[in-house]
Amino acid sequence: MFTYADLKDKVVDVIDDFAKKDEVKAGYGSKYTAKTKLDDIGVTEPVRAVMPKRFNKVTRDLVGATWQPVGPIDLVPKETIADMVSIACGQSGILLPQGEPT
Repeated sequence: MFTYADLKDKVVDVIDDFAKKDEVKAGYGSKYTAKTKLDDIGVTEPVRAVMPKRFNKVTRDLVGATWQPVGPIDLVPKETIADMVSIACGQSGILLPQGEPT
């Protein structure tokens, strides 16, 4: 069974794979937070448009058959890391803990 922390970690990992700035995952919690704007780390709208295949694979591998796939129309409008974590929670059926994502 996966936890919110596991899911958040996977989402940050995928974002890190597509980011053009530094190591987002390594700097998460200090240099980068949930409020970090995706555009500021190089995950622009065109980049978000090609992310669904990897995003779906990584999250489906963690979540299993309950994962509801996302497409470009879902990811392109997202603005922050928090937005990406939130959609992952919604698509996986896991409740977003109060005060999260941070």
